[in-house]
Amino acid sequence: MGWGTLYELTLVLSLVAGAIALVLSLLAVEILRRSPFGLVVVTLTVVIGLFNLYHLVALLGPDLDLVVAIAKSVTLTGVLVFVALTVQMDRQVRSDTDHPGDR
Repeated sequence: MGWGTLYELTLVLSLVAGAIALVLSLLAVEILRRSPFGLVVVTLTVVIGLFNLYHLVALLGPDLDLVVAIAKSVTLTGVLVFVALTVQMDRQVRSDTDHPGDR
């Protein structure tokens, strides 16, 4: 098995695992829609979708270096937004538990 075949195999496995994770996160969105954690779950769902698109672009167009680089950049920007929202939500939850009577 050559490196090209191994590369394509790992991309296909990433797509399958990403599709499963996307379905599970969509189910979590339905459950956690109105909770404080809901926005973070929605953002995670979008990031998982971006990772799936990135892997699909990398699988179908390995010769399109610019398109793959742009897809990777957009995906990593989505990860940054997810991390920022998670930190913001954590700070909000911590401040709510520190001052429970301020509501």
